Amino acid sequence: MSTVSTTGTVNGTTTQNGPVLGTAGGDLGENQFLTLLTTELKNQDPTQPVDDTAMVAQLAQFSSLEQMQQLNTQFAEFSRNSALNFGYLAAGQQVNLTLTDGSTASGTLSSITFDSTNNNQMVLNVGGQTYESDSIASITNPALASTSNPSQTTQ
Repeated sequence: MSTVSTTGTVNGTTTQNGPVLGTAGGDLGENQFLTLLTTELKNQDPTQPVDDTAMVAQLAQFSSLEQMQQLNTQFAEFSRNSALNFGYLAAGQQVNLTLTDGSTASGTLSSITFDSTNNNQMVLNVGGQTYESDSIASITNPALASTSNPSQTTQ
């Protein structure tokens, strides 16, 4: 976190307030935003107050940003849960893969993991090797693939 001291001039008198905390890189959390806003209000010139329309717009923008961040977090959780569900359902299935170099591979899907160094990309464990999930060409249930189709009779 970085610390920023705020100073202001009110009626010719310079005021110094305590630190306003934020994260390095300019990210501002809800508490830091509200602290900054109240400091701005406290130190404004009474003869030239802050435009309330601009303040409401800032609050609305911050509220929208916060809601988008919550939605992004919820979507990431949903995506991960969907991938785990896929792994549960696909484990033990025959997987055919098309690799980035054009070659193919196949085997039984033993597990799915997430690569924390690659934005939690889903990684398939097939036949003792790991593959990226976007290389899946097809998934087959071995039990269903081994059953023969009933013969059709023509009349």
